[in-house]
Amino acid sequence: ERRDVMIRSSGQAWTLALVIPENNIDPLTYRFEAYDIGGNVNISDNMTVAIIDSILPEIYLEDMVSSVEAGQFLNITISAEDNIGLEDVTFSWWIGGGTREDGLEMTHAEGRYGISVKVPIDAYGSLYFSVDAIDTSGNLFSLDKVEVIIIEYVAPEPKEEPEIRF
Repeated sequence: ERRDVMIRSSGQAWTLALVIPENNIDPLTYRFEAYDIGGNVNISDNMTVAIIDSILPEIYLEDMVSSVEAGQFLNITISAEDNIGLEDVTFSWWIGGGTREDGLEMTHAEGRYGISVKVPIDAYGSLYFSVDAIDTSGNLFSLDKVEVIIIEYVAPEPKEEPEIRF
């Protein structure tokens, strides 16, 4: 329990500004106590205010690659954080205007999230991906449409076998 003194702002109005820590969503319970110079006291009932988290999660892309070879793995690592806590971090990807693979779970360890995607051998053009982070209050932040150039696979030329003479 904490006691704060209100300040008279004008006439009969009194004010008090409270700073709510950004990493706290516990309900705030308060009451008012008024004392006059004659020693009389009036105490209000306890009142509770819900504290709402409106701060979005944050996503930071680590070790960004600008290109990937067709047939190889694209490895993506991000760090994500939130003032209260993260509920979910998901990954989506697609090639050009093709079909999206949405909502893939990313591996989590020590505040970092990662995923490895096998790029099809016949892919060309651009691969796009996005990452969504949702906090425990439902706030959503998206790292949207990051482009990675696909280096086309070129099959090696067949080697001529040496002529064997007897």
